[in-house]
This record gives sequence, C-alpha cells and structure tokens, in this order.
Amino acid sequence: MEEIIELTEDCNDLYDKIRTLKRRIESAQSTMEIYTPKNGMFNSEHSRGNYNRAKAEIEEYVLEFKQLNPKLEEKVLALRNSTNDLYDSEINGWAVTHRFRCQNDYGVQMPPQEMVFFCDLYFERCQGWTIKQIDSFFEIIECVNESETDKALLNNLQDIRYIFNYF
Repeated sequence: MEEIIELTEDCNDLYDKIRTLKRRIESAQSTMEIYTPKNGMFNSEHSRGNYNRAKAEIEEYVLEFKQLNPKLEEKVLALRNSTNDLYDSEINGWAVTHRFRCQNDYGVQMPPQEMVFFCDLYFERCQGWTIKQIDSFFEIIECVNESETDKALLNNLQDIRYIFNYF
C-alpha cells in the first residue's frame, strides 16, 4: 500500500514539474517571438540579448522535459502494475478491523475510532490505517482503474491530490 501511495505522489510531483516546464517553454517562445530580428537584424543589443536568453531557456527546458518525461512514464507504469497486483487471487495476508474508544490528553472521551490492520499470513508484520486513510487509498485505486489513458490518469490524480493530507 505504501508503494502505491508513494508512486502516486511521485506521479503528481513529476506531472507538476512537466506542466511547469511546458508553461516556461511557452513563455520563452513568446519572448523569442517578441524579440525576433526584423529583416534579419536586431533593433538593439538589448533585443539580441533577450532573444538569445529566451532561446537558451527553451533549450534548457526542453532538455529537462526530455529527462522527466520517461521518468513519469516509468512511474505511471509502475503505479498501474502495483494496483493490478492487488487483485491477485492468492491469499497473502489478513485485514483486521479494530474499533475502540479512547480519551484525549485532557481526559475528554473521543468518538469511537476504527482502524484496519493489514498483516502478513503469520501476523509477524502488521500496519494500521485509519478508515479515512483506507477510503483515500481506495479512491486512488479507483482512479487508476477507471483511467483509460496515462494522460487521463495524471489529470485524475491531480483532481484527488487533496487526499494526501490523510497519509
């Protein structure tokens, strides 16, 4: 489960970086168009400097984009594979629910809480998750399963980005 959450966060971060790079490329292209030489000549050294600076920025951003894009594709593929592995028909552990009541630090009775513990077959390793965390996790799984294309998946993950506040 941690792997899926981590991959989802990585996909969101890489997608944000790529979108930022695209905006920067568009901005630099706009700057280049503004300072493009007229009749093959620049109006001033200032124009030449801005044009060359924008051209260098484009080259830098395109290079960075070419490096990030394969990483994003790799993370998306890993995320899809990890979610598909959840549907393995083999029993590989237990899900145990625990409902409890407790008091806070001031002695005030808290509302009933519920947690789900995922344990291996021999109960040697267990990890607990709150119900909100489980619901958020299943929202990620649903998002991955319902997205037909990688672009749709990335857009859908951006839409549910708020759920990472629960992890």
